[in-house]
Formats: sequence, C-alpha cells, structure tokens
Amino acid sequence: MKLALLAAAIFFLGMFVVLLGGQDFPSRVFLSQVVPGPNESVFFLEPQNSALNVSDIVFVQLKVSTSEAITSTKAYLDFDSTKLSLVDIENTNSDFGTWWEPNFGQLAAEILDMNANGKIRLQASTPFPGFNGNNGFIAKLAFQAIGEGTTSITYDPASLALKPDDSNILNLSNSTATSFTIVLSSPTPTPTPAGGGGGGGTTDPTPAPSSISGDCNNDGTVNIFDFSILLSNWGKPNPSCDFNNDGKADIFDFSILLSNWS
Repeated sequence: MKLALLAAAIFFLGMFVVLLGGQDFPSRVFLSQVVPGPNESVFFLEPQNSALNVSDIVFVQLKVSTSEAITSTKAYLDFDSTKLSLVDIENTNSDFGTWWEPNFGQLAAEILDMNANGKIRLQASTPFPGFNGNNGFIAKLAFQAIGEGTTSITYDPASLALKPDDSNILNLSNSTATSFTIVLSSPTPTPTPAGGGGGGGTTDPTPAPSSISGDCNNDGTVNIFDFSILLSNWGKPNPSCDFNNDGKADIFDFSILLSNWS
C-alpha cells in the first residue's frame, strides 16, 4: 500500500513540475497524456515554453494526435517576426510524406516571405488509410530569438486536419501553442588591464572593427543584394557568405543575415 501511494505521489509531482515548465522533463511526458476526443484531431507544439537569450536557436516540433485517421494536415502558424526569426523547416521522417507547402526546392525564398508576414504555411498529406494515433510528427522548425519580450507561436483559423472524406476534424481550441520569454544575455565583463602606475607599459592597439556579419558584398549594409548573393552561393564554400565559418553558405548564415538586415 505504501509503495502504491509513493508511486502515485511521484507521478503527480512529476506532472506538476512539467506543468510549471521544468526544462529537465521532455514536454511529451505531459502532452502524450492528452488524448483527442471522438472524431477529433489536435495539433501541439513541443516544447510548450522556453526561456531564451537573444540570438539563441530553438527547435520546435509540430505534432498531431487524432482519434480518427487523417490523410491531410494544414497547419498555419502565426508568430511575431520582431522577436523570432524562422531559419529552417525540416520534414525528414514526417508522418506526412507529400508536401504542398512550403516548396522545399525554394525554401530560402519561402522562409524570407514567412518572416516578412509572420506566418508559417505547412501543408502535407499521406496516402489512405492515413495517420491515426498520438504524437504524429509533422515538421521541425528552427527559430532564432532576435528581440526581447514574451511571445507565442499560435494557430491560424485556416488550419485543418482532414479525414479521407475531406471532412475537417481539427479542434483548434484544444490544440496546444508554445511561448517564449526572450532576454538579452549578460555582457561579458571587459578585463581590467594588468599593471598600472608608472607608465612604462605599452597600450595594445584598438582592433579594427570587423565587417558586418551578413554583408556579402562588403558595402557596409545588409540588404537584398546580400540576400541575392547568398542564394546564388547556397551550399557552396563561399567565405564572403559563410558568416558562421562552417564551410558553406546555408540556412544558418541566412539567419545571421536576417538578424543584421539594414
């Protein structure tokens, strides 16, 4: 009897910690307990909430749980592009293998448009008989925190989850959004120069300012011309557009370019 009571206490304590947003517990521990009602689908985002520093990258997974088989999902997500910048969308291992939005062949351009409008458009399908169950993976989104404050990623009313007969069973009111609190990281203290007093020492010269990160053509501004150069060198080892020095111009360099847009 005591063991049973102890086990129950540990379970409810764990659930309480997750509800408070404890970062050491995967959010799916809680979310997997949420079962959709009869003839219903719900979307959810993991993690449910996070604390970030400006410039941090966070990965958000969009998932679906459904009590009836669905063959198509349409998830339109709204976000504040002054606080979050979308940097990547990944659909590897998605339970919905045919994609209508975005066009992954032109992903960089589509991400630029999504950031301009603060709306992410995800639309995918899977063949009959469809997906049925909990924790169905749709896509993974990478965001960079770019502005201070509290912000959320929410669902647009145009979102859908369609059964094979094209009837929509998505319950948006029960679908779970996600939120972030973004702060500036504390600056690193400037070390005090060693020595002092007499004046026999030498002063280190002030280092020359580095070029603006995101400025592909080194003209002192980050604008559409730099974006065009980045696109034309996508995936190539181009030092002028490889701002994080990882050997190629890619989505992470695109994120840096956006965060320094003139």
